[in-house]
Amino acid sequence: MRPGTALARWAADDLRRANAQIGFLLRRALTDAGRMPGAAARLPRRGRPPEQSPETGDTDTD
Repeated sequence: MRPGTALARWAADDLRRANAQIGFLLRRALTDAGRMPGAAARLPRRGRPPEQSPETGDTDTD
C-alpha cells in the first residue's frame, strides 16, 4: 500500500481530510521532538462552531 493511500484511509477513519491529517501528524512529531514553537496556534476544535446570538454576537453555550 502506498503511503498516500494509507494516510487517506487513516484520515477517513478519524473523519479528517488528508491535509488536516498531515498537519496533525506534523504537529505531534514537532511536539514529541520538543521542537514545537511556543507561539504556535492550537489546533481548532473539530465539529460545528457554536451558534452566535444575532443581537449580541455571544456564543450559545447550552
